[in-house]
Amino acid sequence: MLFGTVISAVAFYFALHNVDMSALLDSVISSDPVWVALVLVAYLVHFWLKAVRWCDLLKPVYRARTAEAYPVMMTGFFANNLLPAHLGEFVRMYVGSKAFGIRKTEVFTTIVLERILDFTVIALMFGAAMTGGQAVSDRLVYAGQAMIGVTVLAWSMIIIALRFESSAQRVVHWLISPFPDVIGKSIESMFSLALAATHSLKSVHLVVRVVFLSFLQWALVGLAVYAALMSVGVEVGVAGAMVVLAATVLAVSLPAAPGFFGTVQLAFVLALAPYGISENAALAGSIIFHIISYLVVMVSGVIALHQLDMRLSDLKRETERNG
Repeated sequence: MLFGTVISAVAFYFALHNVDMSALLDSVISSDPVWVALVLVAYLVHFWLKAVRWCDLLKPVYRARTAEAYPVMMTGFFANNLLPAHLGEFVRMYVGSKAFGIRKTEVFTTIVLERILDFTVIALMFGAAMTGGQAVSDRLVYAGQAMIGVTVLAWSMIIIALRFESSAQRVVHWLISPFPDVIGKSIESMFSLALAATHSLKSVHLVVRVVFLSFLQWALVGLAVYAALMSVGVEVGVAGAMVVLAATVLAVSLPAAPGFFGTVQLAFVLALAPYGISENAALAGSIIFHIISYLVVMVSGVIALHQLDMRLSDLKRETERNG
C-alpha cells in the first residue's frame, strides 16, 4: 500500500509540476458536455461487452447470463478502486465462486485469460495505428512494430506450448532451475495458470467471438480517450488516442494507490508530449477520462453489491483472508 502511494505521489508531482492550476480548472469546467457524454456512453457499453465476453470465457465451467455476470465483474473493478495491488481480481474470484457455485481457480483462470486477451488486443491496436502511417515519430513506428512482433511471438509460443504441453513444462522447469525455489515455483505456477486459461479456447467459434468482443470493447475505450481529449479541445486523431490508451493501460498495471490516481495523469502527459500537446491540455483530458471511468465503476460497484446482497466489509474480509 505504501509503495503504491509513493508511486502515485511521484507520478502526480511529475504530471503537475509545470501546470497552471487555474487554467487547468477552467479547461475542465468548460469541457464540451456532448463529448463528455460520449465518454460516459463508451465506458458503459465497454463494461457491458466485457461482461458478455466473460460469459463466453466461463462457458467451459459455467453458463452465466450477462445480467448475472455483470454485477460480479463490477465488484472486482469496484474493489480495485478501493484496494491496493489489484486485489480486486481476488475479490472477483471470491464473489464469482460464491455466485456461480464453481471453484475459485476456475474463476481465476478466466480472469487470467481476460488479461492475456486484453494485452494482446491493445498491443495489436497500438501497433496497427503506429505502422499505418499515423505515427508522429520514427520511435513510435518502431514501438508499434515491436509490439506486433512481440505479440505474434508470444502467441506462437503459447500455441506451441499447448501443442507440446509436457515438453514445454520440462523446458520451463529447466530454464528456471538456476533461480531460487521461491522464484522458480512462482514462474512455473504462472506458466501453468496461463496454459490452463488458454486451454478453454478450444472452439474456433468461441475464439473468433471473444477476440471480436475484445477488439470492440477496447475500441470503445479508445473512443472514450478520444472523446475526453476532444471535450477539452485536443485533437490528436485515432493514432494519438491509441498511444494514450496504451500508455494508460501500462500505467494502471503498475503498483499505485487505489483508483490509479497520478499514474493515469502522467500517462496522458507523457503520451501526448510527442504530439506537442501542453501538460495543461493533456491533464484536462485525463481528468475528464478518469473521473467518468471512476464514477462508472464506483456507482456500478455499489449497485452490484446491493444486487448480490453483499457489503464492503465482506470484500475486505475475503481480501485479507486471501492476501
